[in-house]
Amino acid sequence: MGEETTTTGGAIAAIAAIMGEIGSDGTMERDDGREESRRILDRVAREVEASSPMTRVARRAQEHFGATDADQQDRIEIWGTRIGRALALVIVLVLLYGFILLVLRGG
Repeated sequence: MGEETTTTGGAIAAIAAIMGEIGSDGTMERDDGREESRRILDRVAREVEASSPMTRVARRAQEHFGATDADQQDRIEIWGTRIGRALALVIVLVLLYGFILLVLRGG
């Protein structure tokens, strides 16, 4: 029976060696494939994120109003762009509100 355990242990060691699970010190290391799993999960998250239209719109709006397209070294340009875009949004909303009131009142 002791001989059977040795043979089984040798078979496990051979399989582990083939799969690259034996460390440099000869002990078995369990490679969970965490790096590959993380890569797969990141890819799935990107695909799910990319497939949601609301997520894309929200991200584009955040980047637009955050002035990510402005020169990041020039803080004045960044803040000027942010303020200008915020004012433009306020003006559009005021005009839209006025148009809706005009339509509802009938002229």
